[in-house]
Amino acid sequence: MSEVNSHATELTSQYVAQVTGDLERNAKEQERVGAEIEALQEQLRALQHDHTVLVNMQEALGGPTPVVEADAASAPSVPHQASAERKPSKGKKAAATGAKKTASKKPAAKPAAKPAVKAAVKAAAVTAPTAATKPTLVELIRGHLEQQSEPRSAAEITTALTQA
Repeated sequence: MSEVNSHATELTSQYVAQVTGDLERNAKEQERVGAEIEALQEQLRALQHDHTVLVNMQEALGGPTPVVEADAASAPSVPHQASAERKPSKGKKAAATGAKKTASKKPAAKPAAKPAVKAAVKAAAVTAPTAATKPTLVELIRGHLEQQSEPRSAAEITTALTQA
């Protein structure tokens, strides 16, 4: 009889060890997936912000009104799971995403664009309703783009207008 009890105790301890290991693996996997979801949500927010900025620029330039496929308000939301584990600090994540963002930036606009921007500012000032009013951002952008021979990125336009 004691042999049966000791065998049952061994079997129980093996099951306990297996379940404990499975729980640890599950918790680690939940943490990893949660971190991935957080990173993807951050990327989604950045893309939605960029989309808004680009739509505003397009409207300011008088381009066609874009068809909005995925609005930020109607974007599906991923429910957040509450867990007992401590989430990783955002300091490391912010440093990693900051490094990614700086590596992907385009080089600054060429110095040759300065005279074109100055000419655009002057042209916008001439076409302004009164000489006392400053040109609007739309007029500055249009004037700058009219002086260019090819399309420019928003970053290049911003840099050129800032330098002017």
